[in-house]
Amino acid sequence: MTVIERPTDGDVIHPEIDFATDPLPDIQALTGSLREKGRFFAVKRHGEKALLVTRFDDVSFAFGDEKDIPLSAGAKKFAEPAQGRSLFSMTGDEHRMHRALISSAFTASAIDRYEQELMIPEARQALGRLALASGGQADLIGEFAEMYGISVIVRILGLPVEDDRRFKRWAHDLTASSWALDDALKASREFENYVTPIIHERRRGSGDDFLSRLARAEIDGRRLDDIDIVSFLRVLFPAGADTTFRHLGNFILAMLTLPGLKRKLLDDRGLIPLAIDEALRWEPAIGLYPRLVPNDVEWRGAFIPAGTFLLLSVVSANRDPRQFDDPETFDLNRRSKKIMTFGSGIHFCIGAVLARREMMVAVNAILDLYPDLELADPESTRITGATLRGPAQLRVERH
Repeated sequence: MTVIERPTDGDVIHPEIDFATDPLPDIQALTGSLREKGRFFAVKRHGEKALLVTRFDDVSFAFGDEKDIPLSAGAKKFAEPAQGRSLFSMTGDEHRMHRALISSAFTASAIDRYEQELMIPEARQALGRLALASGGQADLIGEFAEMYGISVIVRILGLPVEDDRRFKRWAHDLTASSWALDDALKASREFENYVTPIIHERRRGSGDDFLSRLARAEIDGRRLDDIDIVSFLRVLFPAGADTTFRHLGNFILAMLTLPGLKRKLLDDRGLIPLAIDEALRWEPAIGLYPRLVPNDVEWRGAFIPAGTFLLLSVVSANRDPRQFDDPETFDLNRRSKKIMTFGSGIHFCIGAVLARREMMVAVNAILDLYPDLELADPESTRITGATLRGPAQLRVERH
């Protein structure tokens, strides 16, 4: 007779830790230790019980399980109130149609064009404005990475570049919809009021920016409604503001702290894409992906009651020795197998290729302009966070 685990029935492990709000600088060691003890653990998230999923095979399966753990269940409850109905909430033909329309912004040819026309000039200009040019210090997070991702998206969409800071504030507040709903709702209203007249203008025009193409595109004889476009943008900006810059910050920290890595990249720029792939495995910007279980279910040998939050531990899955050889080592020779950093299945991150390219451009620009870059205070520079992970600052100087 098969025994069905009931992992949510037991006591919370590590009740002193909140896996949503605590800084958790040692989350890799913590989740790695749990992973070797078992697959599922009851933990605390925003003060409530949740179920941590630790192993690669389970995390990978969960990302693709639209039957029992659909992304839409949590998105409808927690994201839709502020961000509106987006790809996260959609399934079936609706999801297929909207994703096909939006994917036109992320083709290989489009990203090649963005690199030459937008990313390279923006990265070099932003880095050139830093005090590093005159021998001072700079914070590569607050003074570069945070605005770089937003600036690229703003330019891809053809929106007014002078409003970068407003987009950054809206993106930050929309990201916090699960725990600061009032701020998120205010940002949502302000953003919709700002961008809707621009959408109307682009429908009448002939521009080639992505927003113009979205406004005029048709699939199966149907155009996207205004609110469809607004909702997509309310997801796109937080992704560019909070995820891409954290990926970049995590990579730069690795480059400046792992022995010999920066030297290898300076000597052979062809290694940068491999280093980025390995960094995305080694220290992902999203450590835990939440999923809401809508109905009681027996799932992979465990009974999970309706209303349970699963925390899909990407930080643990990406270092699971069942999937990766010597997973604790940053290995430039690793030809990465499938990683969970951008999810999996039909909701695999639509901007993954763009994010990688933004990182590659930024790293090349940093090495071009400041090959002698070092951390100003390596002892106090750490990656923190559970859901969103990255260094709060990256103070650097030249030597």
